[in-house]
Amino acid sequence: MVTIDSSKPLIVQSDSTLLLDVHADRAELARADIAAFSELEKSPEHMHTYRISPLSLWNAASAGFDAQAVIDRLETWTKFPIPENIIFTVRETIDRFGKLKLRATDLPNILFLEVEDPTIKAELRSQRKLAKMLTEVDEGFHVRLLDRGTIKQELIRIGYPVKDEAPLVKGQPLEVQLRETTEAGVPFSVRDYQREAANAFYARGEAGAGFGTVVLPCGAGKTVVGIAVMSILRTNTLIVSTNVAAVHQWIDELEDKTELTREEIGEYTGAHKEIRRQLIENNRVEAVLSLPGGVFQPYSGVKTSVLLFKKGGSTERVLFLHVDNDGYKLDANHDTPIEADDLPELLATYAARDERAAAWVQREPKAPWHEKWWFADVAELRANEFNLSAGRYRPVNASTAEHRDPRELLDELAELEREIQAEVAALREALSQ
Repeated sequence: MVTIDSSKPLIVQSDSTLLLDVHADRAELARADIAAFSELEKSPEHMHTYRISPLSLWNAASAGFDAQAVIDRLETWTKFPIPENIIFTVRETIDRFGKLKLRATDLPNILFLEVEDPTIKAELRSQRKLAKMLTEVDEGFHVRLLDRGTIKQELIRIGYPVKDEAPLVKGQPLEVQLRETTEAGVPFSVRDYQREAANAFYARGEAGAGFGTVVLPCGAGKTVVGIAVMSILRTNTLIVSTNVAAVHQWIDELEDKTELTREEIGEYTGAHKEIRRQLIENNRVEAVLSLPGGVFQPYSGVKTSVLLFKKGGSTERVLFLHVDNDGYKLDANHDTPIEADDLPELLATYAARDERAAAWVQREPKAPWHEKWWFADVAELRANEFNLSAGRYRPVNASTAEHRDPRELLDELAELEREIQAEVAALREALSQ
C-alpha cells in the first residue's frame, strides 16, 4: 500500500528529477530546502523541475550535508515514497566526497593527492588521461601545481570529486581601502549580501578556500563583491576581463569606490603600447609560450599565449615557444589523448634557454629553420612596437620554386585541346544517328 500525502508540494522521481507544485502550501519552504542539493532546470507557470546531480550533491556535501540530511529533507516534502534508486544514488554519491584530498607538500610546486582506498587508487592509475598528470607515491599521487585545476576537473568527470585542502599562495601586499563616499560624493558601503558573498569566498583564508564562483543576479553588484574581496585580501590582484570596455569599467569602479590611485591600477591591453614598452624595458621577459586555439575547450576556443617574466631588470632577448599540439586532440571537447605533444620538448628548451640562445646566435641566418622555438632581441622588439606575438618573429624559410619550360606547358595544352575536339566530334556523330 503506497502512502500518499497530497498536502505536500514535492514529487521525487526515479530519474533524479524533483517536481515542485508552486501553488501548494509551503512550496516556498520546500524550495528553500531542496535548493541546497538540487539544480533548477525548468520553471513554467505551475510545476518547477529540479534535478539531483552528482555535482549538486557534492556541493551540498562540501557545505556540510550528509546523505541522511538530504534524504530527510526529501521525505519531509514528498507526496509519494522516495524511489529506492534515489536513496541509493544519494548515499553512494555523497559517500564519494572526501575520498580524494588535495594537500600541500614541502616540495616546490608539487601537491599531494591523498587516496586511501587502494581500489580507487588502482582505478585512477588505469585512467589514460590522468596518467600524464599523476606520479604515484605511497597512499596517493604527486600532482604538479600547474595541473591543479585540470586534475580536479577530470576527476569530477569520472565521478571522484576532490576536497581541495591545499592553501593558495599569498600575493604581494597592497592596501585596498574602501571609500565611505564615492568620488561623486554619494555615500557608499558594501551591502550585507555582498559582504556575505565576499566572506564566503574568502572563508577566513583557510586551506581549500579563496577560489570558486560567486553567483548573483544581474545588477546585484558582483563588481562590488570583487572589490570587497580585494579589501579583505589586501594583495595585488589580477582582474581578467573579456574586452577593453570591461577593463575600463573595472578601473572606474576601483577609482570610485576605493582609495587606490590611477597610478596603482595597471592596465594591460593591446591598445597600450606604453605598457608593453615598460614590461620589456623594466622587467626581464624570458619567454612567450604560444598555444594553439582550442586548448581551453570545451570552455573557450580562443588562442592564448603565456608570458614568462621576472619582475625588475630589463629584457635583452625573448625566447618564443610555438605549440602545435599539447597531447590532446584539438576538437570541441579537447579530452582525447594523442601522441603528438610539443610541450615536453619546449619545456626542456626553456630550461636550457641560455644554451639555445647561443645556438641561435651562431646559426646561419639564411639557413632553413625547422625548430619550434626562436629568439628576438630587444632591438627587434622595439622595431615592432614591443609586440610579443610569436608569429611576428618566426624565421621565414626561403624556398626555391621550380618552373617548367613554358613550351612544354603549351604542348600539353595543345594535346588536351586535340583530345577534347575528338570527344566533341564523336558526340556530334552519335547525336546525328
